[in-house]
Amino acid sequence: MGRAATLRREQVFEAANGLKTRGVKVSTTSIREALGDVGSYTSISKFLDDWRASDAAADRDVAANVPEAAEQAMLVAIREVWRILTATTRLEIATSTETADAKARETKAQVVEAHGEVERLEKENTAMADELASLKIKASELENLRIVATALESELRGRLTAEEKRSRELESRVGELGAAEAELRKNLAAEEGRTQALDRQVRELDGQLLDLKGREARTAEAYTKALADAAAATTKNEAAVQKIAELGAQLGAATTVEAALKERVKAEETRTQALDKRMDELSRELLRLASSK
Repeated sequence: MGRAATLRREQVFEAANGLKTRGVKVSTTSIREALGDVGSYTSISKFLDDWRASDAAADRDVAANVPEAAEQAMLVAIREVWRILTATTRLEIATSTETADAKARETKAQVVEAHGEVERLEKENTAMADELASLKIKASELENLRIVATALESELRGRLTAEEKRSRELESRVGELGAAEAELRKNLAAEEGRTQALDRQVRELDGQLLDLKGREARTAEAYTKALADAAAATTKNEAAVQKIAELGAQLGAATTVEAALKERVKAEETRTQALDKRMDELSRELLRLASSK
């Protein structure tokens, strides 16, 4: 809400001097009218008293510098004026009541105006107090918002720091897993080479086993035939018996070799299954890392 312009002492003096020069009665009302209804009656009245004191002092200074001839003329004029005043005293006494009433009305108007000014200022003061209270509430709300914003900013910075740390850890983990992946791929390639070599060995062993089985069958057949021959000809010499013993020994050796080959094939199959399982685990780990990025 805007406030009324402040009335200055110089404005009242200038307006009073102008009224006096034009021969207009100098009063609170006439000065306010000359000022364009600016200022309160209380302020104008205070400055008007100062002007009257100043104007009276100026008049006394003029009277102190009057020449003697002019002073004599003034005495004559004063006597004439005294006569006139004496004649008009009764008229002035008659009109003094009216003047006093006018002054009283003017004073009352000033009082009313002063009360109105006080009420206006009180309303302005009340409005300004309400506005100040509202501004204080808004300032408090803004301060609360600032505190919340500061706390939120701190929390977000903490989260960002944690995310940056987590990102660096993930990058480090990815690097480690990449190195592990490369090492596993290298080991896998080596294991594949070994597996291929083992497959070749298994195939060779299968061939040997088939050959041994054929030899075993032939040996068993020869052994059976030898037993038959021994049963049929119990009188054959010791050479035939020795031959049967050799054939039995060969058959036992072939059986032992066959069992060893079977165990070796079984071990290689178990190792191949373990390698396949490890390959599946590595594939799942690589897929999980790729999805987490």
